[in-house]
Amino acid sequence: MAAGETLIEVVLEDMLNLEHQDGEERVPEIMFDDYRIMVLALGVIPLVFYFTWLLRRVYAANDKVKHLIYYLKRLILPGYYTFLYRYRLF
Repeated sequence: MAAGETLIEVVLEDMLNLEHQDGEERVPEIMFDDYRIMVLALGVIPLVFYFTWLLRRVYAANDKVKHLIYYLKRLILPGYYTFLYRYRLF
């Protein structure tokens, strides 16, 4: 084992008898390079859905529900206060 060799190189060269290529590595050409933006856009869609759902939940939590029974009890009834003034306590 030489000074700069890694364990992988020793296993591949000595035990499995595979030679390491010292030449320049050929980088494969990536096809459809123009469509990478579409892949990024597909990754953003779940984030948009999540934040839309989150904003909807916050809005729904802050929205006050009108209960019909309590709302009707607070309405001004015509003639009700004149009816109450008939009863003079003092």
